[in-house]
Amino acid sequence: MKRWLLIFVAIASVLLLTLIGLRWLGQKAIPEATTDPAQYANVFAEFHRTGYPHSSHLPSSIPPSATNVQFFYDPGALQGAMQLQLRYHLPPSQVQSILRDAVSRPTSQPAASRQLPRFRPIPSTFRNFIFAAWEDKPSGDKEWSYGVAVDPTSGEIIYWLEES
Repeated sequence: MKRWLLIFVAIASVLLLTLIGLRWLGQKAIPEATTDPAQYANVFAEFHRTGYPHSSHLPSSIPPSATNVQFFYDPGALQGAMQLQLRYHLPPSQVQSILRDAVSRPTSQPAASRQLPRFRPIPSTFRNFIFAAWEDKPSGDKEWSYGVAVDPTSGEIIYWLEES
């Protein structure tokens, strides 16, 4: 009888320590999504530092003249999809500059059934420039797409990037 009790206590202890360890590891190893625009500089710096190939269209910083700044970044831990969206309003002259740059870049046309970005759709009032999409991807297991959307009427710009 005592032997079974010792075995039970040992198994329970191992399970408890395993659960505590997994919880601690989960808090340390799984990054969380952020909506703080102040974090954009850190995210961009990390993309630049690691040579992330799909971030060349992103601005290096949020322009000082930007208003109504919104930022969403989810690094996509484990099997989750990485998503980034930086959204803000600019004065008309700066919007026109971004629009000219977007028009001059090569764009991709994904299948008509695909709405890009997938996770945080762009309103229909915007001109959405898709610079690359997963149909264009070289062989590999990641699907990705990125671009910029411009609403010249409202002066709103949305930079976006997705990888799954």
